[in-house]
Amino acid sequence: MKPKKYLFILFFVLWFSLPGLSFGETYFIDSSEVRTLRYLYSRAKKVFPFSAFPVHGSDLLDIAEKLPPLSSEQDQRLLDSLIAEFKNQQENNISLKGNLTASYVHRLRTASVLADDELVKNGMDFQRQYLSAPPILDLNAGIGTFTGIYVEGEIGLRKAWYDDYDPTNNFLFPAPDSELDINFDILNRGMLFWNGEHINVGLGRDKVHFGNTPGGTLYPSASLPYLDGLRISTPIGPFSMDYSLSTIQARRAKKLEGKNILNGGYNGYYYDAYKNFGFMMDENPTIILTATHRFQWNFGQIKTGLGGTVVYARSNNMFLMTDIIPIQIWHNADVRPNNLNMVLDASWALYPGLTLSGIVGFDDINANFIGINDSEVPTIPAGILQLEYNLLTPALKANFLFEAGATHFLWGNYGYDGEPDDGKPWGGVYLARAIYRYSPSNDGVLLPLTSPYGPGVYWGRVTSSFTISDIPSFEIGADLLLLTKIRGANLVTTGYSNDGVADESRYWFFSLDLPCAYTWKFLQFSFTPALLVNDGDIGFELNLGLRYKIQGKTYF
Repeated sequence: MKPKKYLFILFFVLWFSLPGLSFGETYFIDSSEVRTLRYLYSRAKKVFPFSAFPVHGSDLLDIAEKLPPLSSEQDQRLLDSLIAEFKNQQENNISLKGNLTASYVHRLRTASVLADDELVKNGMDFQRQYLSAPPILDLNAGIGTFTGIYVEGEIGLRKAWYDDYDPTNNFLFPAPDSELDINFDILNRGMLFWNGEHINVGLGRDKVHFGNTPGGTLYPSASLPYLDGLRISTPIGPFSMDYSLSTIQARRAKKLEGKNILNGGYNGYYYDAYKNFGFMMDENPTIILTATHRFQWNFGQIKTGLGGTVVYARSNNMFLMTDIIPIQIWHNADVRPNNLNMVLDASWALYPGLTLSGIVGFDDINANFIGINDSEVPTIPAGILQLEYNLLTPALKANFLFEAGATHFLWGNYGYDGEPDDGKPWGGVYLARAIYRYSPSNDGVLLPLTSPYGPGVYWGRVTSSFTISDIPSFEIGADLLLLTKIRGANLVTTGYSNDGVADESRYWFFSLDLPCAYTWKFLQFSFTPALLVNDGDIGFELNLGLRYKIQGKTYF
């Protein structure tokens, strides 16, 4: 490794470690504050107001104070404690808080059983084998006020990725070229925020999640490492708008994407209009833009949402203001090409602790069924149905989530000829497909941008978690997944037409994980046995984890 790379790493470690602090003014779906408020809202027979994350602390305080008195004394104490903590932050002028986390995970297995079985992997195995393992070192830093301006940053040291679908641990062992085995894309988060009375604005790199949580969604979600760009949220009473504009690096997955892929994909069509596209480091690299907007109305016991995501890749990077304006990005004043979808969602608190949620999306709607002469591209739907239940007894606190979902074999796909009247098939603007590109090594890794498991999938999932009242530091759970996927459906080689892909064979995948974790002071010990089955291949895994975390907080 070159000396400057060592200095680069040392600089960040010192910069983030010397204060020993980090600021937590925004909260993601896995934060204890969000999880607590989601639980309390469910117990109060109300839907959780937010469906776009991260969420600012002042907004969490606002919804916490709007909860009515709770029937359970235990729940009321939990709510009062959370409000008191947020009030403490609000009353002090400037906050500085943070954490440093070191983690080690060791994996034992009887056989390597993978979830992906098609020509092009859609990221299920990469997410399970790589992204699910924590960085060996994570440092967080920031400073700001409860309302107003603040900054946050986070780095995570991970090992590089060399198509290793059978990793033993997350340790930074030497790479094949004898250099330090590290993913140099170490900046996980770097955000500048402004929090106002009716608008929150963020600029930088951060994880995002649109849609109901926990569980799957048809928007960009927590399954992605991060997005770089602009975030705007406008909570105004029961109405809110959430908006994100981001760039995706045009990283080439070299083993999958040949030189012909930009000009008609694997269909072999070539159009002069699309010579002006390229991956990063090509002669004419393409900028990939993606915008997501979602509008919500919260009725208390029910909330509804309408939104969508659009992906742009234009010849010679020709972009207009209509490409970034909320609402107008749905049709862009007929400026094309643009790969857009429409998503509708709703949640209903049926009973204290029981919430029903659904989300449905359309990537394309073929109008032939109403007599309009449309293209050969079929209607492309997707949908997810979820039922969540929170249980509280004197001895036990439990959460259950039941989920079923489906995606069409062209969900996220895209093709645009540019000359629809000349009789040619749609060849495609390949880089406008709904693909997230991540670079944990020299090559890019492809992940689905707008679904949990990619196109052509039916799945069912059940998750649960349990905490025993007498042992609150001990948590156990279960995660069961059953899915079936069309072998030929993917976001790279599948053409954008109804060309018989739906008739191809399917494969089945089953997994059962049983996570257990015990926290003692600064340490957490985890133990997760797992069973994996793919079309008759069976394997057992055992993941052993150790985490050391220190955190601090101060006000001035």
